[in-house]
Amino acid sequence: MKFLFLITMMISLSAFATNVELRIQANWKKGNTVKNTVTRVIAKLDHNFTIPFEDEKSLKFELTATQDFSKIPTLKGHEEENTMLFEGHIYSMVEGKEKLVSSPMVVTHIGSEATFKTESKEEFFELKITPVKLL
Repeated sequence: MKFLFLITMMISLSAFATNVELRIQANWKKGNTVKNTVTRVIAKLDHNFTIPFEDEKSLKFELTATQDFSKIPTLKGHEEENTMLFEGHIYSMVEGKEKLVSSPMVVTHIGSEATFKTESKEEFFELKITPVKLL
């Protein structure tokens, strides 16, 4: 009986999860400048957060983690508890102003790595993100 109660509580708590733990690896190259970062982030679902690059002011990466798939009609009805949608905005600073470089979107599962990549003649950016668990 106690075991059944514990299982029921765990399922109900995960259904109301509002945060996700993420493992992130980001690589950026512009000219001779190369920046790499590896970090863990606790992200609040449906809220923007920024991927930190130490001492780097010319790049900004904002990301939102969600389980709301209404923006992707082809996924409607295929939602699962362990499926995550990541929407990102990559900005480059040009003459003191933010310039939107890319707006990638990717779907992945808890425990599965997803990769964003964008490349031009001047810049290369790669972000590997793994949602570890819902909290």
